[in-house]
Amino acid sequence: MARPGITYEQVASVADQMIGNGEKPTIQTVRDALGTGSLNTIHRHLTAWRSAQPPVERQAARLPDELAATLAQEIERQVTAARAEAEASADELRNQVAVLVAERDEARNEASQAFKEIERLRADLDRERAAAEIARATAAEIKAWLTKVMDQRDEARPRSSAGSGAP
Repeated sequence: MARPGITYEQVASVADQMIGNGEKPTIQTVRDALGTGSLNTIHRHLTAWRSAQPPVERQAARLPDELAATLAQEIERQVTAARAEAEASADELRNQVAVLVAERDEARNEASQAFKEIERLRADLDRERAAAEIARATAAEIKAWLTKVMDQRDEARPRSSAGSGAP
């Protein structure tokens, strides 16, 4: 004779009782409570029982008012401190930027002045080179003229006889 199987009502009754005790009904815990039953049958009845249950409304955990107020105060304190720190950092960065901009502008000004001085010195060098070239040319002309004059003087001097002894 075939043994009678467990019924939906048996599984539902055990599952309801477990929920009432704050336990979660599973296939194995229902079987343990019933003391018998095929795992497949229990699974089928437990699935049907779960689908028949109204959806459980989950309520968000609520903190006690005093704890929520304390937490809100701490968050506000942290936000205020972080904001003050960020503003101080921003002010410091603004000051650093101002110093760097001033240094950059000063360096640009110095570079511009140095460039102007280099251009002035180049112009002076070009003038000095031109003057030196003129002076070399003039010196060469004077040397040539002086050589010519000395040659003319030497030609204009009376030649003395080699044996007279007179100057």
